[in-house]
Formats: sequence, structure tokens, C-alpha cells
Amino acid sequence: MKIEHVIETFTNENVHFMFDIRDAIEYMNKNYMTPIHLDTLARVSCTCKSTLQRNFHAATGTSPMQYLKHLRMNLAACMLANENKSIVEISIDVGYNSISSFNRHFLSEFKITPSMWRRQMRAKLPHPLPLRHFYHIPITPDDRTHDMELVGQN
Repeated sequence: MKIEHVIETFTNENVHFMFDIRDAIEYMNKNYMTPIHLDTLARVSCTCKSTLQRNFHAATGTSPMQYLKHLRMNLAACMLANENKSIVEISIDVGYNSISSFNRHFLSEFKITPSMWRRQMRAKLPHPLPLRHFYHIPITPDDRTHDMELVGQN
């Protein structure tokens, strides 16, 4: 799921769900490198797990855990293109404690292995990609009039 799709599909009906999930999204964006469980996201959102999942899906079209996976995979893709760390180190940096799980999720997300991604990106790019890995998702109806912006590390 592309974040652009989330923004394009906002309506007056689902924009209020963004208020309900904002804290969960902020928590994931700040803590992606640590183990994150649905119980924790529900707690930081001051709601129960089922309500969080329902509201998250209504607002984004995906589950909280899928959002977290996309976040981690996009950061890993930038790191693979830019950094000389090993794939194991990068997998740990983005919150995976199992290289096989990281490889499986990366392949599922990008249809290419992390090592092949790294080789292809480095062969194509004359300079590194910016490490701008967090998506700002509009929280209020007024935010919907602005373009999505990437925020994060450079």
C-alpha cells in the first residue's frame, strides 16, 4: 500500500479516524527499531486493540502491523542503498531480530532480495538517496490540502 493512496482516499467520513490513530503512527515512526506490539499501540492510542485495528484500517486501508512493516522496509531500502553496514546490521537497525524474517519481508515488499537491491541501487545512483524515511500523514482536514511531505533523517 502506498502512502499516497492513504491521502487520496481521505473523506470527511474517515478523516476523524486519523485523530484516533495519530498516536499509534507517531509511536511507530519514533520506535520502529524496537519490538512493537498491538497491545502497546492500543495503550498509546488510549483504545482497545480491536478499535485501533478497525480505525487504522478505515483511515489507511492497512493494519497497524502492515504499516510498521512498510515503514521498516522503506527505511531498510534507503539504508541498503546508502550505507556500508551489513544486511544483518541494517535488519537489526530497522527492528528485525531475525535475518530470515527481514529477508522474507523485504522480498515480499520489493520483489527483490536485499543484496540484489543494494547492488542495483548502487549501480544506478551517482549519489546516495536521502535518508528521508517517515511519511507525514495529514491529521486534520486542513492538512489534506497540502502535499504529503517526507520527514526524518537526511
